[in-house]
Amino acid sequence: MEKASMDRMWLTRTDRIDTVTRGAIAGSIAGALFAAFQMVAAVEAGSGALWPWRMAASVVIGGEAFVASARVALLAGGLVHLLLSTASGVTAAMLYEWSQWSRTHRANPALACFAGAGFGGLVWLVNFAMIAQAFIPWMWRLDQSLQLALHLGYGVALGLALRELGRHAMNPPDSAQPA
Repeated sequence: MEKASMDRMWLTRTDRIDTVTRGAIAGSIAGALFAAFQMVAAVEAGSGALWPWRMAASVVIGGEAFVASARVALLAGGLVHLLLSTASGVTAAMLYEWSQWSRTHRANPALACFAGAGFGGLVWLVNFAMIAQAFIPWMWRLDQSLQLALHLGYGVALGLALRELGRHAMNPPDSAQPA
């Protein structure tokens, strides 16, 4: 008989599906907050609330996103944003829940915020400092200190959402089990 779930050497199919689901939900929640703050920042900068959606849409439709109808900008930008937010959430969930470290370090709210902010900073580094700078130069022209701050906030929200979703899950991850 298995000693404890923390001694498992593998994850079941249900464990993997639950992790991916938690990550997608947490990424969507954090992404919605991120989008709201992006819109506020754009309005404050005088660019209008649609500007973040046009920027996101420009990843797939290029410069046409800046002259496209509001409907096209919202649809394309929303899909890009949702895909990136969800994929980042799934990646974060897998990195944390499937790590050996998570089995010995329980994420209290402070650790969830700290680790989440670190992950958000990593998302900014990859998406902006590496990919955008090389392939989507108009994205790199944005205020990068503001973008970094918003990505840190996304990470904090993501970390807290993952923690809470894991704690209240019917099949909680090992990282949510008592140590």
